[in-house]
Amino acid sequence: MGCGTSSTAAGPPAAAGPSRLGPTPQLQANDNAVTGSETSEQPRDSSASRAGSSPSASASRRAPAASRSQQLSECSSRKEDRPEVTAAGCRPLSYHEALIAATPPAATTATATSGATNTPADLLAVTKRGITLCGLRKLRELWLKEFKADFGNMSTEDVEKCWIKEKTGPHKCCLLEVEEVVSPVDIIATPMYFISHAWKNKLALLLDYVLDSFLSDADESTGVWLDIVAVNQHSAIETQAATCMQAFKQVVQVCNGGTIVVMEIASCNPATRAWCIYEWAHTLATHGPDGFHAQLSPADRAAVVGQLDIRQAICSRIEDKQTILALVQQQHHSAERFNSLLKLQLLLEPLAYRVDLRRLSHQAAGTSWKFGAIDEWLEQGATGPRVLCIVSGGGEGKSTISAVLCSNDQTTGFGGKFDVHYAHHFLKYSDQRRLDAVNIIKNLAFQLGCRIPSMCQQLLQLNVAEVVQMTEMGDAFDLLLLQPLQALSQQQEPVVLLIDALDEADPPELQLAISSGGRTTCPRACGNLALQLLTRHLRHLPTNVRFIFTTRPDAAAGQVLPCLERTFPDSVTYLAPSALRSGSSSDSSGGGVMVYHTALQACHTCQGGAFVLQDPKLEDVYAVYSRIFTDAHAEYGSSSNAHQKARLVHDLLAVLMAAKEPLSQSFLQQLGLGDAISLLPGYPKLFFVDEHHLYLLHKSLGDWLLDPDLSGVFFASVHQGHAQIGGHLAQLWRQQQQRIQQQEPAWGSGSRSSPYLLKYMVTHLAAAADSGVNGGSTSSLDVRDAAFEAATADLNSLLQDLSFLSAALKAGHGPAIIGALGAMLTHTAWSYEVLRWLRSDLYNLVGKSAADLANRALAIAPGNTKIYQLASSTACPSWRTRLVLPLESGNWPACQAIFQDHTHVVKSVAFSPDGQQLASGSYDKTLRLWDTATGQCMAMLGGHSKSITSVAFSPDGRQLASGSLDKTVRLWDTATGQCMATLEVRTCWVRGSVGRSGR
Repeated sequence: MGCGTSSTAAGPPAAAGPSRLGPTPQLQANDNAVTGSETSEQPRDSSASRAGSSPSASASRRAPAASRSQQLSECSSRKEDRPEVTAAGCRPLSYHEALIAATPPAATTATATSGATNTPADLLAVTKRGITLCGLRKLRELWLKEFKADFGNMSTEDVEKCWIKEKTGPHKCCLLEVEEVVSPVDIIATPMYFISHAWKNKLALLLDYVLDSFLSDADESTGVWLDIVAVNQHSAIETQAATCMQAFKQVVQVCNGGTIVVMEIASCNPATRAWCIYEWAHTLATHGPDGFHAQLSPADRAAVVGQLDIRQAICSRIEDKQTILALVQQQHHSAERFNSLLKLQLLLEPLAYRVDLRRLSHQAAGTSWKFGAIDEWLEQGATGPRVLCIVSGGGEGKSTISAVLCSNDQTTGFGGKFDVHYAHHFLKYSDQRRLDAVNIIKNLAFQLGCRIPSMCQQLLQLNVAEVVQMTEMGDAFDLLLLQPLQALSQQQEPVVLLIDALDEADPPELQLAISSGGRTTCPRACGNLALQLLTRHLRHLPTNVRFIFTTRPDAAAGQVLPCLERTFPDSVTYLAPSALRSGSSSDSSGGGVMVYHTALQACHTCQGGAFVLQDPKLEDVYAVYSRIFTDAHAEYGSSSNAHQKARLVHDLLAVLMAAKEPLSQSFLQQLGLGDAISLLPGYPKLFFVDEHHLYLLHKSLGDWLLDPDLSGVFFASVHQGHAQIGGHLAQLWRQQQQRIQQQEPAWGSGSRSSPYLLKYMVTHLAAAADSGVNGGSTSSLDVRDAAFEAATADLNSLLQDLSFLSAALKAGHGPAIIGALGAMLTHTAWSYEVLRWLRSDLYNLVGKSAADLANRALAIAPGNTKIYQLASSTACPSWRTRLVLPLESGNWPACQAIFQDHTHVVKSVAFSPDGQQLASGSYDKTLRLWDTATGQCMAMLGGHSKSITSVAFSPDGRQLASGSLDKTVRLWDTATGQCMATLEVRTCWVRGSVGRSGR
């Protein structure tokens, strides 16, 4: 399509405003000439002149407040003097030229003299420079002092026109080069974050969000790239747009922490700005979803998705718009597809898998695959087995095969050899986001939407706010997968959903029990949510949708394979990884645990033929881990600061194993552990950084670190890791509340707490403050005691903060908080109080403000409890219950919790042998299993046609029996929630119950 024509005609006339990198002076050149340089007609002291003061920059900066207000008014009035260009004519400096214009004056002169053109490397060298957070704070203080109260209402454009142009005018340079403004020590060669924002939004809000919210706890030396300080807007160098675009891409790529998106929707929706849209798209292409940092409320997200259209977006220059549209056409074939993919990304917020695919594909290099069995399974289509299950022990290459299948390799991958629509999901035991059923559904829907245009259009018709706030597995499945795929089922195009590592979705305690070789007892009912998604929902997709799963055979307490058989009767094909590979040119292994050979590469003292095993077992992998750690600690011992290095590594391992999600480099830096990353044993093989996060090579390494019988002195003290993370999050919360109390300005969603903080802070602090939990080996009991005392103090303080409880409950984390407090073996002064309160009244507390929580506690909490006292001091009621209530009636009642979900009479209940679960049978024909600590219903089992009259657990808790008036006894598998057998009683119905022993 003709990009020039499209750009000119598309959309309404562009509003007044700056180029992408800021307001720029008019170029007094021929209307049709693009010289890219300033002419002699342009006054060199134009900044000072426009400021309404003498040519002396220093004199204008000393102007009194009244004069400054007048200057601001004049700056504002002149916005209309320079409209954004949508047709040929006098124009401001383009975004591309502004990138080139960042070249220092000397370099610019040399280039002009010699006639040479800048190479992409030159452009990168002069545009990638950033400013430290310390330097940015100094600039904010300077602007606050300069503009006083006016600064809060000034846009980025206002500050650039009335101050930055004045400061940089004498030297025609960027602000980073003005030493009296920005100290050289505050300039950083490689910034970590790129800041994307609209110039019409308030600069003060941008700075508040970046400095006081998103990067509030980052090291002061952390660098950011901000256009108003990094780019020279005074001159331009004529060059090809493609070269300039390459420079822009490299700037985004250099910022390896990703892009911080700052939005002020009420003032200017950045989705209406062409360069903002392109920055987002390029960030997602370069860094993936993990590098796209945009905290949006559901309403703001809906506004962005609703208005996003690259064709209608405003741009300062028609040339910029044409260049962007041309690249969009080249990369996505049409602007419509570009819009759809970016909207789909913002709608579904998919997780990133690039780290997994890149690492696993690297491990697969040199391996010869024989995928004939997979070819045959695919060719059978809907008439053949619906499920292909690749099953083997840990480390034998299941995930590697998944990565190869999901690659674009023309000989092995779905994207090349196989003509199918496909989507994949890699479960990860160390990343709770990967284990969330709604996230799994969103990720599968996103990938299918990207590959099936008609499904993409269906998804984009959904209510954005509704999709963003989805929490129920069934609702998400119906809306995002079932309905769109049913609409496509008539086409009968083959669709394959691949879900890797079902075993990693097992509850942590079950995984640890399996890895240590013990028999599992009392597994958590339906604890594997990925398996629940499969058995309850995915099975109901149209028959043209087929599945590939990988798993260990011992997953779900050994019931994963029987579970698949029960879900897909006579429709499961099993393969072993060894049957799909014919050997490797990179090693001499013929089978066994493949991760052994990767681990061996990290062991410097394991070189030689004696260590290259033909059929390594998991025990051999553990032996290599032990050797690597031993060698690393020996190296620490040879250095002058050996103890400090060992301590840092010990702390970092503890934090890694305690974390609920992969931790970013910036977060580890905030904890003071950033320098320990390169010291980790086996780095960068056993541990590696990719896309800003620190990862472990394989789950077996985590199993080894968490089992003291395997790792010995290298055992990771998870208790201590919880203390460090919890303490850090508590500090973040206190800082945020302090800013609120001081009534400091807050930007949009920047005032909100991070999802990780609200969801896991209590979990970390409760685990650290539980003195009944063995924290593992540590070199100093004093350190452990100090961590315990600090965690206890933080937890008690947090649980008395009704504003925190309000925010956490609104976010849906009430059951998680109850679970964390209920799991404590030894309670703190406040943990038991809050546990009793939440368990007794959770249904009525969700969604209430802090003040409403206090009033509710006054209504239901006993008079002598700490909760009542806290509520009384918060709400300050005019009446005094103490004077009329007897003291003995003011304590918590014997009833600890009320479980409510049944719709009819509950006839029978039974505790699991470990007392952690409760089964209830009701006249509503359902069997429910409850977590006794949280009161949360973990599963609802249906199948009886009449009232259930009796329930009982088996002695090991692995099975559950139920009797009913329908004259049947059903035997259920606890781990999967599936009915294993139905026994019929011909003469009468089943009544009564059996004892806890199962007899």
